[in-house]
Amino acid sequence: MNDLILKLALKELNKSISIEEDILLKKWISESSQNKQEYKNIMHAFLIAKDIDILKKINKEKAWSQIDEKTEIKRSKLLSLNRKLKYAAAILIPVLFGSILFYYMQFNKKTAEPDTFAQLEAIRPGTNKAFLTLSNGKTITLNNDLQSKVLLKNNLLEIKDSINTIVYKNTAPNNIPQNNKVTVPIGGEYKVILSDGTAVWLNSDTKFEFPVEFIGEQRNVVLEGEAYFEVAKNESKPFIVKTNGIEIKVLGTSFNVSAYKDDHSITTTLLEGKVRIISSSEEIDMEPGYQSEFKNNKLKLKKVDAEMYAQWKDGIFRFKNIRLEDLTKKLSRWYDVNFQFENNKLKNSLFNGAAKKDKPLSIILKILEVTNHISYEVHNDTISIKNNN
Repeated sequence: MNDLILKLALKELNKSISIEEDILLKKWISESSQNKQEYKNIMHAFLIAKDIDILKKINKEKAWSQIDEKTEIKRSKLLSLNRKLKYAAAILIPVLFGSILFYYMQFNKKTAEPDTFAQLEAIRPGTNKAFLTLSNGKTITLNNDLQSKVLLKNNLLEIKDSINTIVYKNTAPNNIPQNNKVTVPIGGEYKVILSDGTAVWLNSDTKFEFPVEFIGEQRNVVLEGEAYFEVAKNESKPFIVKTNGIEIKVLGTSFNVSAYKDDHSITTTLLEGKVRIISSSEEIDMEPGYQSEFKNNKLKLKKVDAEMYAQWKDGIFRFKNIRLEDLTKKLSRWYDVNFQFENNKLKNSLFNGAAKKDKPLSIILKILEVTNHISYEVHNDTISIKNNN
């Protein structure tokens, strides 16, 4: 493979390839089975780079213009390019480090064993699914059904499952407190519209308990796991999220709460409005763009890219300086797999990037492999992370 072919493939991907260039690329592909396989590997590398937002972050044309200047590439001299590859590579690698060429080189150098590939293919992304437990103890299974259906209807209440969203509607006042609970299993997500109009997106491995009608002076809900809230405004009746150790008090706002027991901390990230975090020993008011962390009975506040912490509900994994151990916890909840680490140093490796949640786990593992210089082994539903020696 030479850099002109890589350039032509990139132009094909961007739909900017000329007729003459397209003929040249197809001629090269047809010359041998090795060329055909290398072309497939290039395209695979492009897709990985695209998934983690690399294509938008590099100036491709500037990089290629530098290559052209140094190597004086001409189509008529395709066969003589090998002598110039060392000059092109000297420019390509530093300019596009972490980008397409790097992904191609890593992918082409080492591919997964057939057994590993087959096991990874069996690990699928999560879907929309959950269980609804009514106040009488009855449990209803919720799944990826595109048809709207009424789950319960009487003279006081209507509960509808409408395209991966449970919608509550009070048809008449009811002064009898009744709580429902939505349990989202590992590998699932679901959305709930509460009776006051508040929208709640529930992430994998999450339990959410709430009243079918908000009675009294407060709107209290209980969360274990992760959820994104868009709270309906009602200044006379504050909305309170209770988790293990803190309460989050709001009037009307958008925020994300992560309160998994195995994370040993609770984070609240505010996108819009204002919230108050209340623990047994202190309380703090938050402004948009800040995140609070409750850990070891102490509250800390820091400025963050708040949108990043809510993108999971839009089908995107996005991370900035996240520890590899914390990242694998999120992958475990979505793909329903277990991770093991060869040593503690690997757990503390930092990762930056993004990927679509509907992608196979194999794509994300390949991203981790080439960006964090790790290797992995797959044994059924357990993935062992090792140093890439």
